[in-house]
Amino acid sequence: MPKVYIVDDEPNIRHLFELVLKDDGYEVLSFASGRELKEKAPVEPDVLIIDLLLPGDDGATIASRCRKEWGWGKVRFCFVTGSLTLNHFLAGGKDLMLEKPVSIDVLRESVRTLTRPAAWKPLHPGVSPWHG
Repeated sequence: MPKVYIVDDEPNIRHLFELVLKDDGYEVLSFASGRELKEKAPVEPDVLIIDLLLPGDDGATIASRCRKEWGWGKVRFCFVTGSLTLNHFLAGGKDLMLEKPVSIDVLRESVRTLTRPAAWKPLHPGVSPWHG
């Protein structure tokens, strides 16, 4: 069963995403911050859904730490933000970026795609097949 972690400072979003993804059969844990993720995450997830504009360490900083400091080399990142710009996306080599409010169907399809073995590989780091 694929593991999906959610990092968002908004409890309602964490709760909704967790309910939907658990219903779809994923093992889901949610965290309010990067610090909580680091302290409480038992293992590397398959997918990390992370709010880009978190207070304190932002989502891009947390993603960088996941790779460089924590040794999470296989996790796929799905960023969500209420302020989507191309510069945000290209800055961090993300696997996927979604704009809030995220529809449940888009969330489900995004996680399903990111958890498929060798489902897709970006042609260029930071370029998603959904954002040309």
